[in-house]
Amino acid sequence: MKPSPAAIRAAVPLSALRPPSPDTCSICGAHVDPCDLPALIYREHDERDRPTPTLVFLGHAKECAKALDDHPRLYSRDDGTPGAFPRLCVGCAHRDGASCRHPDLKANGGTGLLVTFSDPLRGAILCGKGGRIRPLKTAMTCAGRSEPAT
Repeated sequence: MKPSPAAIRAAVPLSALRPPSPDTCSICGAHVDPCDLPALIYREHDERDRPTPTLVFLGHAKECAKALDDHPRLYSRDDGTPGAFPRLCVGCAHRDGASCRHPDLKANGGTGLLVTFSDPLRGAILCGKGGRIRPLKTAMTCAGRSEPAT
């Protein structure tokens, strides 16, 4: 049975446990190898199950997966966003927490930043219990990626 909106609001969101970072589990704080993370990004939803801009990163511990599954708030799997693409953004000079500060990014007032994604199931239509499933993609390249100055 779905929890009431009041019960969802009363539960501490998983994103509030620690600052979001694509190389750290949001629940336990353990370091996660960015190459293992793409399928473990979740978008947090509000009490009416509407997606929010907030991402939660999940480590590999079974206890963390159970905490996410047992939480009254809805969390859906996600591809990530600029600043939170695990393979690209960890170690990038423009990353600020789970955000991208590159001046070309449209969200920062720029003209756009080209990010290419893998498409392992191009042309395939996957169906599940709830209907069509959108396959998760992995961000492979970013035009603004740069290593931090040393």
